[in-house]
Amino acid sequence: MTKTMLAFATAIAISTMSSTAHAANFWNVNATSCVPDSASIQGNLYIGTGGTVKFAPGKTGNIVLYCPVSFKLHFKPDVIGITYYDDTSSPGNHVSVQLIKMEIGTGAITSIVTAHSKGRPVSTQGKAGSSAQEFKDTYNPNDFAYYLRIDLVRNSPTANEIVYCASLLD
Repeated sequence: MTKTMLAFATAIAISTMSSTAHAANFWNVNATSCVPDSASIQGNLYIGTGGTVKFAPGKTGNIVLYCPVSFKLHFKPDVIGITYYDDTSSPGNHVSVQLIKMEIGTGAITSIVTAHSKGRPVSTQGKAGSSAQEFKDTYNPNDFAYYLRIDLVRNSPTANEIVYCASLLD
């Protein structure tokens, strides 16, 4: 896990530097580029602003976002990451991202890996946290459609769960 977090933190740091420095192949999507599910929309659960998604004031529940993964990644991902804000360790409040593949011919869906804020240090002083998880998959965009599912879960209206972005790395 330490190797994974170091790789994820390094990739984030390098992605903010000069475009000529690369430690790993990297793809990311900001939260507002993802599509909320119908329950999130109908419940008016979320606010999207500045690339982030968070709960609307006083709302609780589960915000679900779906993000398509680019067909042409040009690399085989083996690390998934999420950048988030989670200010409570109370059970039932967390942020997570799953990499899911759907078999194009049959529609069969398989969850490959999940990274989440559970068990991670609580975010403080407005600073985002990150979580990453290594995985193995025979990435095959010719036979499978890949997407991310991001969940923001809040059972207390005073908790703050925010998602900034999700990433795939090699």
